Amino acid sequence: MSFQSHRWTSVLLVLCVIGICAAPAAPQVASTSARQPSLPLVVRDPGAITLLQGSIVALGGLAALRAVSAWTIDSTVTSTRDSTSHAVRYEVSGDEFRIEHKAPGASAPMVTFTSGHGRASIKGQGGATRIPPHVTHAWIVSPMIAQMLQRQLDSAHFSISDKGPSPDGTQEIIQTVNEASTLDHMVTPQTWYIDKTTLLPAKIIVHEYGPNSTRIFAQIGWTFADYRPVSGVMVPFTTARLLGDTVAETTVVNRIEFKAISDDHFAPQQ
Repeated sequence: MSFQSHRWTSVLLVLCVIGICAAPAAPQVASTSARQPSLPLVVRDPGAITLLQGSIVALGGLAALRAVSAWTIDSTVTSTRDSTSHAVRYEVSGDEFRIEHKAPGASAPMVTFTSGHGRASIKGQGGATRIPPHVTHAWIVSPMIAQMLQRQLDSAHFSISDKGPSPDGTQEIIQTVNEASTLDHMVTPQTWYIDKTTLLPAKIIVHEYGPNSTRIFAQIGWTFADYRPVSGVMVPFTTARLLGDTVAETTVVNRIEFKAISDDHFAPQQ
């Protein structure tokens, strides 16, 4: 999972596919273009780097962000369509992840996603189904955007470009892309909207993919609000997932903890 690194065309859409929730309105769909097999060129715009550095300071600073090696988030996700809610737990250590979705009052997960030490999968009522790399490389975990930006700044593989001000003039826009491989270049573009006053991220636009194609993706937005400090790191305790300009679901953080997680916890599912 790229953290950089939410889900299989988003967890909401996955849950709809396996029958756990009602299907949301169809997202806007776009098509990627074919690229040559050579590695993409990394471009790091000085103005965009300066803006990103300022945002990272507002999010807690590099020292605090780099100190976070693993974390657990307990949250509640609510669908705007029918107002139903369910619990989601995110556990992340480096590039390893485990995401569990539980119905209200349930002890066992409805569905579990794991990185599987390079063999990512989703497991529901039946056995585990593999998730291809182009899906997981594009995923994000919306409450942990601070660490995402820190890792993008630290990595020499990320292009960081200045896209100018937002239409209303209240935000500055930058785009980041992982250039580590041609596949990453195709699936990881992220457009960040940084508030000019606070320098905190206000919104991100990302690509989300289904399991069968790297050519077709949905453009999905996330907005960030209710920032609170956790061990020196600013965390948005409320995020909203957008399909176009429509809020499809909201995520509210109930608890977040930075602590080590056993590597066995991310083992491949059967």
